[in-house]
Amino acid sequence: IRTNTGGRISFRLMAAIVWVEVSLVGLSQFASAVAQIGLDDARDAPGVGGFLLGGLAVGALLGFAAWKLSLSVPADESRGGETPAGLELGPGERAVWIRSVSIARAGLVALGLLIALVAGLALTTTILDIRLSGAVSVGSWITIAALALVTAAVMFGSVFVVRVDGHGLTVRAPLGWPRKHVPHASIRSVDVVHVSPMGDYGGWGWRYGVGTGLGIVLRAGEAIRVTTDAGKSVTVTVDDAATGAALLAGVIPDDDDGRDEEGSRS
Repeated sequence: IRTNTGGRISFRLMAAIVWVEVSLVGLSQFASAVAQIGLDDARDAPGVGGFLLGGLAVGALLGFAAWKLSLSVPADESRGGETPAGLELGPGERAVWIRSVSIARAGLVALGLLIALVAGLALTTTILDIRLSGAVSVGSWITIAALALVTAAVMFGSVFVVRVDGHGLTVRAPLGWPRKHVPHASIRSVDVVHVSPMGDYGGWGWRYGVGTGLGIVLRAGEAIRVTTDAGKSVTVTVDDAATGAALLAGVIPDDDDGRDEEGSRS
């Protein structure tokens, strides 16, 4: 059993990010409101670029303080990784394990509400621009671009197909992208771990966690984690992770033996 320490680092990182965002957004919004006091037309207000830089600087200081002052979350031994026994295949036998994983229903509802909110904001700003000036402003185009980006992220990141075979571990979206492949020849170890999306990766989706590496995280629960010879980790949450990990672990010993033989010959 190996204790997962990445979650403790991720909690500190989340605290730092929150303070940076609060400072940047809070100061910029406050400066924008103060700059418009007493003006008949908000478009006559001066720019707030200096306040944005100031907010970023203050946020960096507060974020550093939050990182240092955040309490360390005790390690949870029950969430460590367990290395499964390799699944043995007979001579000439081949096996393929395929499972699909999708984001939880609550996550889909939240993403749907986010898309609806951005769509409503884009529609409102576009209508106001056309009525007031007869043309769509840059701000509205940015909102429309954000809507397209969020919609594409949901379409390409809400369902993944996980495949384990003699070639290694492959995780891909139904349309083929994004895709991640870890060849069996580069795998050093395979573990079954329990993943907390917020605690280990700061959220759901295609994520990177400090101390836990790349994570394709669509739900909380069991996951397959592979560690490569280079020390990089890839984790994917999927049902029946133990079976997929056992099959994947079964291809490692033969490959390791091959490397040992090459080393002895050299």
